[in-house]
Amino acid sequence: MTYSLPVTGRAWVFEPSLGVGWQSRDLVDYYYGVRGVETRPGRPAYSGGATSNAFAKLSLSYMLTSGWSVYGGGEYTYLGKNISDSPIVERRYETGVFLGLTYEF
Repeated sequence: MTYSLPVTGRAWVFEPSLGVGWQSRDLVDYYYGVRGVETRPGRPAYSGGATSNAFAKLSLSYMLTSGWSVYGGGEYTYLGKNISDSPIVERRYETGVFLGLTYEF
């Protein structure tokens, strides 16, 4: 579930967003779980459960010409407990940035 509030200008769109994303037990266990054969000192076995992650995102797009646009932004995600409790996860959050160029025809 995402809530966003786009603010538009003549050639640009600024869009802040807030949301929550749900991840199933199988997905969390696949990416963040530790099987018995994968254990090491300091990395015990772990089986994840379903969880929700909250995020905040800012994006900006700018139309360069009638076909070309550039866009970019950043995102901060606060990881749910069943992910952050995994022994292979070091922080309770993730950050990311993105930049792109598109052409519409």
